[in-house]
Amino acid sequence: MITINLKAIMGMPCQPLPDWLHRADQTSNELSLDDLRRDPTVYLLPECENAEEARECPEEACDQIFEEQLDGCHRVPSRWPDRCELDAFDRWFEWNVQ
Repeated sequence: MITINLKAIMGMPCQPLPDWLHRADQTSNELSLDDLRRDPTVYLLPECENAEEARECPEEACDQIFEEQLDGCHRVPSRWPDRCELDAFDRWFEWNVQ
């Protein structure tokens, strides 16, 4: 058996995501934050040696995760908000590293 050491980041949307989605797509007005949080997404990351590295892994991946989350809600990139930095990512998503 081969063992691969990975960490996982689980992201749950916060209120800015449905706020944006309702503005971008009027047909989404029925979706609530609870609806969007029902099936969280889990991303695999390289194993981290310590808490500092654990914080750097999502920082490096936040742009890609942000895009994937937006694409899962609304597939028109021209309507997406500008790319985010980690601070914005922290406002849009509640996440933790496992």
